[in-house]
Amino acid sequence: MDEKDSVIIEKLEDNARTPFLQIAKQMKVSEGTIRKRVANLVKKGIIKKFTIETSSQTNAFVEVTTTSQPPTREIVEEIKKIGVEKIFVVAGRFTILCFIKADNLNEVRDIVEAIRDIKGVIQTETLPVLKED
Repeated sequence: MDEKDSVIIEKLEDNARTPFLQIAKQMKVSEGTIRKRVANLVKKGIIKKFTIETSSQTNAFVEVTTTSQPPTREIVEEIKKIGVEKIFVVAGRFTILCFIKADNLNEVRDIVEAIRDIKGVIQTETLPVLKED
């Protein structure tokens, strides 16, 4: 991945629907160049998916503290089944950090309750996102 790929990723992170032609004009290259680079980034797994965000979404981070049994990887697999947006295994006062996108706070609560029901989860702390800049 080079600097041009980084610029493309930055533009697509800002708005995944940005037309390749618009990116090409800004970078002073052909649209085909952008298309090929994006295809290559997808093929290499650098771009994992294209996504959308709606204005009605409620986002939250959930810190998850676990026991040593079952292993963390098994708890992560159970959290994936719930449909959590992003899951990070971290070092610190908690073991897992989850990023949740939901339609409303009630849905966030339901997801957190489902996480709490997983064997090995001993505590959660939910941090609703108030504003994203």
